[in-house]
Amino acid sequence: MTFSLQDRICILVPWALMMMMMIYVKAQPEFFVPPGSMTWNEARNHCQVCYKELVTLTPSSIQVIAQKLTSVYWIGLRKHPQPPCPLSMPWSRWANGDFLTYQNWYPGWPVLKSPGGVPGTEDLCVATLRFGAWVEKNCSELLPYICYDERFSGQVSITAVTTSSANFTWQPMAGAIDHYHVEVRGGINLKAISTNLTPIATNLTADSTNLTAIGTNLAAISTNLAAIGTNMTAISAHSTPIGTYPTVIGINPTTIGINPTTIGTNPSSVGSHLTAIGTDLVAIATDLDAIANDLTPTGTDPISTGTDPTATGTDPTPTGTDPTPTGTDPTATGTDPTATGTDPTETDLTTIGTNPTKVCINMTAIGTNLTAIGTNLTAIGTNLMAISTNLTAVGTNLTAMGANLLAFGTNLKAIGTNLTPNGTNPMAIGPNLTHDLSNLTGGTRYSIQVFPVKCGRTLKPQAATFYTIPNEVQNLNVTKVTETSVFLSWNKPSGHADLYRVKVNGSEGSQTTNLMRSEVRGLKPGINHTFIVFSGLYNDSLWSEASHISAYTKPLRVSNLRVSGNTPDSLLLSWTPPEGDITGFRVQAVNDSNDTLCEETVEDGWNRTRPEVKVTELPIGTRITLSVVAIASGTLESDKATIVNYTAPAPISHLELDTKDSSLMATWTQPNGSYSSFEVTLRLDGEDVEPTAHVTEPEKQYEELKSGANYTVIVRTVSGHLRSPPLGKSKFTLPRPPTDVEVVFTGKDRLAFKWKSPDSTKTTNYLVNISSSFWNYNKSETLVGKTEHTFENLRSGTRFLFQVQTVTDTERSSPANISHCTEADEREISLSMLCSSAEPLLCAENSTKESVFSQLEAHFEILLGDHVFWKLEKQESENTIA
Repeated sequence: MTFSLQDRICILVPWALMMMMMIYVKAQPEFFVPPGSMTWNEARNHCQVCYKELVTLTPSSIQVIAQKLTSVYWIGLRKHPQPPCPLSMPWSRWANGDFLTYQNWYPGWPVLKSPGGVPGTEDLCVATLRFGAWVEKNCSELLPYICYDERFSGQVSITAVTTSSANFTWQPMAGAIDHYHVEVRGGINLKAISTNLTPIATNLTADSTNLTAIGTNLAAISTNLAAIGTNMTAISAHSTPIGTYPTVIGINPTTIGINPTTIGTNPSSVGSHLTAIGTDLVAIATDLDAIANDLTPTGTDPISTGTDPTATGTDPTPTGTDPTPTGTDPTATGTDPTATGTDPTETDLTTIGTNPTKVCINMTAIGTNLTAIGTNLTAIGTNLMAISTNLTAVGTNLTAMGANLLAFGTNLKAIGTNLTPNGTNPMAIGPNLTHDLSNLTGGTRYSIQVFPVKCGRTLKPQAATFYTIPNEVQNLNVTKVTETSVFLSWNKPSGHADLYRVKVNGSEGSQTTNLMRSEVRGLKPGINHTFIVFSGLYNDSLWSEASHISAYTKPLRVSNLRVSGNTPDSLLLSWTPPEGDITGFRVQAVNDSNDTLCEETVEDGWNRTRPEVKVTELPIGTRITLSVVAIASGTLESDKATIVNYTAPAPISHLELDTKDSSLMATWTQPNGSYSSFEVTLRLDGEDVEPTAHVTEPEKQYEELKSGANYTVIVRTVSGHLRSPPLGKSKFTLPRPPTDVEVVFTGKDRLAFKWKSPDSTKTTNYLVNISSSFWNYNKSETLVGKTEHTFENLRSGTRFLFQVQTVTDTERSSPANISHCTEADEREISLSMLCSSAEPLLCAENSTKESVFSQLEAHFEILLGDHVFWKLEKQESENTIA
């Protein structure tokens, strides 16, 4: 069994003994009681090989050790046969070399003088009693013993860590190490743990129940073992006369002890082991029950009828005497030897005699003590019966405890499977202090425990934890670019990774994210950047190898986009390029219907300061939308820079002017191609008469103009801000006629006329004309600046038509007319008519005369009209007509 200083239960030590104690400070050891009994030398050798040394007792350690003592044990103290100094004590140093600063001798020990009077010559070693006091023993006696071992605190060193391998080295431990047991754990799958939470909870509930039962069983075992100890003490008082049976019932209670440290390692095997122990104890209990029945078959002393023929019924040993007054062995009877002051080991029971049927007691030696022996044997039987009962209970409890531990082991195994799905890698390694691990998972936390195995005993491990280096991210891609940022995405690497670090090559800073994507900002436009991505862990100490990808940022738009050199079918486009590694430009021209008119890529030979492109084969006079994009890396384009402009329009043709005295109509033929409007300008004497007009139809009407003025019309085709070459034409408006024409003089051969000039007339030239259709007479004259005129040499009595027109160089106004007659120079002509009729007296009738006169008058009206002066009158004389 093992116990340490963590188990502290104070025991009372007599004040007289405490006076000899000194404070002793050292690293905490662990204490062990190996199975079996040995001589002091054998015990020390075994402790040195498998532990550190035989135990060294200190004030603090004895408090721990004394709680566990059930017998007499060797400790690491031996008498020096020949002290190095005559004045020195024979008990001066412990087996490990420490000075003896603490002593706890049982009264009467040590024996400083040998029985023969020569001091310190016997070979004596020190044992501790079950309550902590020391006594001397012959070093050749076989006793259980206590070893101690110092807690070893080595450290595992991890080196050469990669994504799938590592090397670890540990520190050697002193002593005979059989081998090193290594356990490597790692690769916890959190998803599997989450999935298995329900069975884990179920297992833990069952474990709680099992542990409760185990606690109950252990409590019962503790009670039973205490009873066994009491019974064993009672048995030891009566063990001498038993004869054959003590060898049968001699049980080493230390074999029942359980090392609790092994439960956690393999609870299933411990449970199986405890079950077997329980079965064995039940069998032992059965045997002891049979022995008890054999010793006291009727509950009385089997030799109760015998008497002691030689004695008086008293103890043959001298009563109240102590053959070794200073050296009484308190271990002989299991009781405090100070109670009687005798040494039971001095009694020679072989002279008592034997029971020929059962016990084989020497009847000669029994004498008067048969009654006492019977009483003793009855007590022994009673005690053995109690032991049988207790051991039966212990066996039952241990059997139940074994079953519980088996269930507990199964649950622990299930929990272990759930918590460490990648498994555990236990291995036994020889004396080498280094080992290589392979086939590890990247980015995973591993724990290593190296257990030294010494004499079959697994010691406290050296431990370390480490992370393997994470693997590189997978499928690193650029998903989006802007002028100043790039969006990256990737897949999680194989193994484990908690976070990712993104860095731009050549930049000092970096950014960290736990997502499998990142936006890198603050970049220069149009530049090729190399991005580096590492996968890492939360401890921020290990990063994977770099994954690289290069990408251009989007170029900025071109600036200062301008159009010049407009022709009817071409435009000259120029711009300022953006900063960055620009490899070319794409130029596009579209019309208002978004039809592509021209598209061209400029890659070589462009002016690095002011690139320009002549866009040709464009439609005439058309609104054109031009765009330019900068190109980086041959394919990555900037946003468009656009400008709207027009090709030059074609001029009009066939300009015609139609004028009147106060209006003008201009018409023309529209040009080929497109245009937006026409710009029409009207000028007079080199000055614009009114603001320039914009019309969409090929005509323009002007009103309220000056008559007789020479107007010039200029027409241009308009396309956007562009105008075609002008086409102009001049023409006079028609003059207005004079007004208020009147005859101011009438004569037989002349007529005089007068008129007024028309309003808004720029000129004062007139054309006058007088005519007579009867005489076929027509005469015209042009007057400059005159508003009256007289015509002479006219025929008298004739009606003349007078016309006056305002005239210009090429145009005349409508005439202003007036007719008037010259004075008549009258002459009388007589006409006679002869009337004959077949009807008598017809010609004499008045009606006939009136009819003839009317006909004659109508004839002259037709012939002369009002062209000349004439008058037809009847002559009142008979038979005449004037």
